[in-house]
Amino acid sequence: MSTTDTRGRITYCNPAFVEVSGYSRDELIGQPHNLIRHPDMPEEAFRDMWATIRAGLPWSAPVKNRRKDGDHYWVVANVTPLRDGDQVTGYVSVRTHASRDLIERTEAAYTRLSEDAQRRLPQWRVHRGEVQSLRPLARLTRVLQPGPMMQLCLPLLGAALSATVATEAVGMAGGGLATLLTAVLGTTLVLAGLAWAGRRQLIAPVEDLLAQANRLAAGDLRFADPRRQ
Repeated sequence: MSTTDTRGRITYCNPAFVEVSGYSRDELIGQPHNLIRHPDMPEEAFRDMWATIRAGLPWSAPVKNRRKDGDHYWVVANVTPLRDGDQVTGYVSVRTHASRDLIERTEAAYTRLSEDAQRRLPQWRVHRGEVQSLRPLARLTRVLQPGPMMQLCLPLLGAALSATVATEAVGMAGGGLATLLTAVLGTTLVLAGLAWAGRRQLIAPVEDLLAQANRLAAGDLRFADPRRQ
């Protein structure tokens, strides 16, 4: 674990970090954290990291670091802003073990990123620590990926539409098509209303809890005591 100021200079490092880096504590304190950056790491990963944590959000991704002796080691870096009230005063980075499978997948992804940096039109990016394709189909897939509330409502919508079709099919011969379409539209509108209400009652509170958890992790202890709200 280590902490830095807002400019990325190391202000604290625990004994485990000192040992694995190969530097002494005195050699680390006050130095920019990129002292241990490995040249194999793509610039895009750190651009994304700074953009994320400067927005007040946590960032997590596999990172390849360089030891003082030139050797390297992989970790999963979890970087969180440190706060004093509403002001970010620095950052804390907690590194955990990276599995062999994760390292192999990340090496392949970071190689694509490094090669991609030479192109005039990039095809890859890092967003919140995740390597993502910029190809149109991949973008469309991410946009169309259903959120939690949509995942809840899609089965309900399918069941409701099936029931509506079954109920109204009997009246089709007598000019019931308009009635069927009206019923389907009505069902869709009702489910849209349920989705909106469900988000307010289910998803929004969870998002609030996550935001509070992130601020607690960042050192804003005002959220630990409801009496201080």
